[in-house]
Amino acid sequence: MAALNTKVKAYIVRGLATYMTPSEVVDAVKQEFSGLIVTRQQVAKYDPDKASGINLSDKWQELFRKHRKDFNDEVNSIPIANKAYRLKMLNEMALEALESKNRPLVAKLLEQAAKEVGEVFTNRHKVNHISQGVGSTTFKPAVVRLTSDVARAINKG
Repeated sequence: MAALNTKVKAYIVRGLATYMTPSEVVDAVKQEFSGLIVTRQQVAKYDPDKASGINLSDKWQELFRKHRKDFNDEVNSIPIANKAYRLKMLNEMALEALESKNRPLVAKLLEQAAKEVGEVFTNRHKVNHISQGVGSTTFKPAVVRLTSDVARAINKG
C-alpha cells in the first residue's frame, strides 16, 4: 500500500465527493500522479458515507462535504438536470414534430414526457392513506394535460 501525501488524499476525497466509484478514483489517481498505485480499499477509506471511512479525520470529512455540496449545487445549475426544463424542451420538440406531421416522433416524445413526470405513463397513481389505523393502497387513473398548442395541433393534424 502506497503512503499518500496530502495532495493525493485531497484528490481522492474530491473524486469520491463527486460520486466517482473507488475503482474510477484508483484509475484517475494512476493517471494524474504518474502511475501511483492505490487500492480500492485504500480509496474507500476517504468516503465518510461508507463504513470503511468511519475513522476519517474531520479535515477530510469537511473537505468531502464541501466538495459534495459544491458538486450538487453545480448540477442543479445545469438546465437539463431540471425536470421543468426537460419537459419544456420535450413540449417544444413535440410541437415541431406535429407541425412536420411526424406522428411517430410525437408519440415517442409524449411517452418520454409521461416518463419524466413519473407514473403518469402507467396511467396509475399510488395513493397511500391510513383508514382507522390500517394502511392501504388504492389506484386512481392519471390525467395528462396537454398544452393548448399541442392539443390544437393534434386536432388540426
